This record gives sequence, structure tokens and C-alpha cells, in this order.
Amino acid sequence: MPLLEDNYKEDIENPPLFTNSLFIDKRVLINDTFLIQIYNYYFGEGFCCIIVDNLFNLFGLLFLIIFSIIILECIDYEVLFNEHKFENAFKLSGIFHANWFTVICIIIMCFVFLYKLFRFFNKIKNTLEIKNWYNDNLDIDDFKIKYIKWSKIVKKVIDFSNKQSLGTDLTKLDILNRIMRKNNYFIAMIDLDILDFDIYIPFYGNYSFLSKYLEWNLRKCISNYFFDSNSQIKSIFIKSANNLLTQNERIIFTQELQQRFKTMTIINLVCLPFILLFQVTYFFFKYAEEYRRDPNQLGLRQYSHYSRWKLREYNELPHIFNQRLNMSYEDANKYISYFSSKIVEMIKQFVLYIAGSLFIFLTFISVLDEEILFNDLIDGRSVLFYIGILGGIVGLCKLIKNNDKIVYKPDILLKRIAIYTHYFPENWKNKEQEYDTYKEFSKYFQVRIYSLLEELFSFVISPYILYYKISKNSDKIINFFIDYTIYSQNAGHICSFANMSIDSKVLNTEKIKNSKINFNFNYNDDNDNDKNYKKTISKNNLSLIKEDKTCDNSVVSLGLSILDLNDRIDNNNDRINNNETINV
Repeated sequence: MPLLEDNYKEDIENPPLFTNSLFIDKRVLINDTFLIQIYNYYFGEGFCCIIVDNLFNLFGLLFLIIFSIIILECIDYEVLFNEHKFENAFKLSGIFHANWFTVICIIIMCFVFLYKLFRFFNKIKNTLEIKNWYNDNLDIDDFKIKYIKWSKIVKKVIDFSNKQSLGTDLTKLDILNRIMRKNNYFIAMIDLDILDFDIYIPFYGNYSFLSKYLEWNLRKCISNYFFDSNSQIKSIFIKSANNLLTQNERIIFTQELQQRFKTMTIINLVCLPFILLFQVTYFFFKYAEEYRRDPNQLGLRQYSHYSRWKLREYNELPHIFNQRLNMSYEDANKYISYFSSKIVEMIKQFVLYIAGSLFIFLTFISVLDEEILFNDLIDGRSVLFYIGILGGIVGLCKLIKNNDKIVYKPDILLKRIAIYTHYFPENWKNKEQEYDTYKEFSKYFQVRIYSLLEELFSFVISPYILYYKISKNSDKIINFFIDYTIYSQNAGHICSFANMSIDSKVLNTEKIKNSKINFNFNYNDDNDNDKNYKKTISKNNLSLIKEDKTCDNSVVSLGLSILDLNDRIDNNNDRINNNETINV
């Protein structure tokens, strides 16, 4: 099960570990597992970075196990608080008198550690094979892989494949369809609202709850049901002239999928105490010091896990998606700050003035005489205690930033955000300054603490969503996989939207068009990309930006071309004067 992480580092589902060398059979290049390994090696920036990262994760888990045992069973806190001497309170023999719950947790975590240790040694072997393949067949070492573009690696893989005379010529789209086969289905289900993640939170409203833990559960239930060990759609779900699925068969499939969701719900509930204890401990050790040192981190915003899948396009790999999304952060923060409350700002300034004055006074007298630091001040509490409380209040007040000196234009900011996110629904047009638009956008671009709480409580909420939300839509999931699966000669059976072809039956036309532009832009000739797409940019959208010649503006050009396409489709071009331009 995944630990709480906030860097979205591993976005492509890891394939199963290899038991034998994959380089004996030349047909390996049209194998999903091998292509995913090629991309993960590139995304991980080479052998050393991948192994060091896995090694530190392994040591971090070992430290968490040992440290948790020590603080739970090897310290007599009554002695510690009475005598204030750690050496008297520490008793290593306490581990032999641990209660049954602690013993079970220790046993489970030891098995988890041994499992991860076994995978680590296999990871070394498999990553070394990929490293040698890169060196021998693509002439790319670990130094080059940090600076080479992914599109060039794809081109080299295709050239190598063609030299092997495999019978069929792979294309760039074939490679992406194989790497993103499962993720494309997941993107489509979220885009079409087939998966229901909405939960009602009092005083907040509907919240689209999708944590990494819930996603892991969904992959176990859905992906393992529809895909075989080779990452191919199982033949029983493929609709063809020789296999016309009846309504009764679909009902049986629906019942089987519902049973998987219910079984996973029971497993989650049984394991809840152990998982929750481990996650809370991990959460505390990982983030407590970070937020104590810099409380402003709690007030930073980031795109929610749900919005990242909502904004993701078909066949879009993580590094490309992260690049364009990260470029929107500055404008997104400016747009959010435009709606900040003046009353809240005044309250913040008053509280900050009072708490700051008391904090400075107590700190000053403690510096003059350090014995005062531990003396009682009020209600038996020491000066040090109140310094900590006042420091926390000052830190929380700083979460609310003062933007009085800056005047923002929300209509331009939201359009600039759309340049990078490629998302600008109809109900936002000409309503950028309205509170409802801000409220909807803020649910996508939420305060970071929401994401952390989402992961922390996902072990409690995920069983509810699996049982009462997702399982009820099992028939929609079954019908989606059956009705929206097509056959590609070089990629096998894929999601029909991933082929990026549009006909009268397509539901999400705009997303497919955006995905096609995105694909062409990133995988066409690199030298011609920027030049060709700038020709399609209208003066309306070009006035939104002024290019920074010190930065890579390719993502900007891509976003503008998508906006122009939507403008031409809607016949509703926005007129923006040059004097309203805001620099990137």
C-alpha cells in the first residue's frame, strides 16, 4: 500500500518485476512491461538516482519501525516526566513486555520490510539491465539521460525496433498507448464522471475525494479485473463479431466487479487499525518538523489529486504533465489571492500585533535570564510553553498573505492559467470575477493541508466510497470498458479515446482535440514545434503573455494553440487590449 507522498513522483504504474532477462526475445520492444521500464528509467533519471531513492525509502521504513518500537515500548514516560532523565526512563527490555497489538504491528511491518527488501534487490538487477540496454542500443548513459528529451528517446527506440525487423513498424503513438494503456482508461472514467468521488462535507459542500490510497484500491479492483498479467484487456470483455456480449453477461460482470469492491472494503476495514497507526506515525515524523520550522507550508496551495487526473490528457506522460501544470502555479496563486477577505486581513493584523508583541517580550526577558524560561507564568505553565503557543499563532497569521499593494485582473489570470492547464469550462467564460468561479477553481487548486488531511483520513473514507459510491456504478464501469475499447494493430486493445480520433459518437471531443495537439506538439520535430504553433496563435491570446527569453516557452505556445482552437470552435474570441497584458 502506498505511503503518504506529495510529490507525485511515480505516476506510471510499476510493472511486475522481471524474473528472467527481457532482452533475449527481440519482440520485447512491443511489450508493455519493457516500455514502462524504459520510461520509468528516464523519469527516475538513471540507475544511481533510482537505486539511491529506493535505498533511502527502505532505510526510512526501517528507521520508522525501530523508532516506533522504541517510543512505544522502550520508554517509561512516568519516570521520564518525574525524573527528567532519559537514561533512567529508557529500558530496552520493555520490548519483551509489549502488548499484543504492538506485537502484531511489529510482525506486519517486518513482513513489509522483508518484502520491500526482496523487491529492492530485484530492482537493482532489473534497473541494471535497463541501464545496459540504454548504453548498448541507444547509446545513452546516465549523464545523457538527465538532459536528453523523452521524444528523442522514443525516436531512438523506434529506429532500433525497425532495425530488428519485427514485422510491424512501431509509431510514437503506439509506444505511448502501451505505456499509458491503463492510465488512459482511468483518465477517461474521471473525465466522463463514471467514477463517483463526491462526498458532502458540512459547511463546505461537495468534495471530490480521490486520495492516492483510494486510487491504489481502485487499481487493485478495476485494473486487476479487466487486465491480464501482460497488461492486455481480457478477451472476455472484448466485443467483436465472434463475441457478442449479451445483457446477462454484462450483469454477471457487474456483480463480479461489485463483489471485488465489497471484498476490498472488508479488507480495508480489517486492516484499518494497523494501517491508520502506521500512517499517523509516518505523517507525524515526516511533516511535524517541516511545518514547525516553516508554518507557511500549510498555507501553500497545490492541485488536488483528483484535479490532476481531471486535467490530465490522453497519452500524457507524468514529466510532460507536471511541466505544464507547474507553470500555472504563480498565476493560480494570484487568482486565489484576488478573492482574499479584507476583514480577515484586518483581524490577522490585529492578532499578529498582540501575539508578536508578547512573543518578543517573553523571548527578550528569557535571553536576559534563562532561568525565567522554565518558571511558571500563568496557571502553572512555564514561559517556554507560552513562547511556543505565541510562536504558533504568529506562524498561523503569516499564512494569510497581504496583497494590498498588488492589483490583479482575474479575467486575464484565469485565462493564463488555462494556457497551462488546458481547462476552461463554459461556465467560467465572462464570469472570472464571480465568487462561484473562484469557489470551483479553489476546489481544484486547494490548500495543501487539505491534501495532507485527505491522505491521512483516506483509510477511513475509502471503504465508504468503495462500498456506497463506486460499487453502485459497477455497471457503468463494465459498459465503459466494453463499449470504449478498440483494437490497434501495434498496441493491441486500447481505450478508444487514446487513439485521439474523433467521430460522431465521441463524448469528450474537446479533451481529445487537446490531447492530439499536445501529442503532436511534444513528439513532432523539436525544431519546428515552436515555429509551427506560433503561426496558429491569434493576437487575442498572444496578448496574454510576453515571452521570457531565458525560459522554455514551448508549454506556453502549446497552451495558446489549444486556446485558439477552442476559440475558433466556439466563435467567441475574447478581445484583450495590449494595455491589459501581464508579464509571465
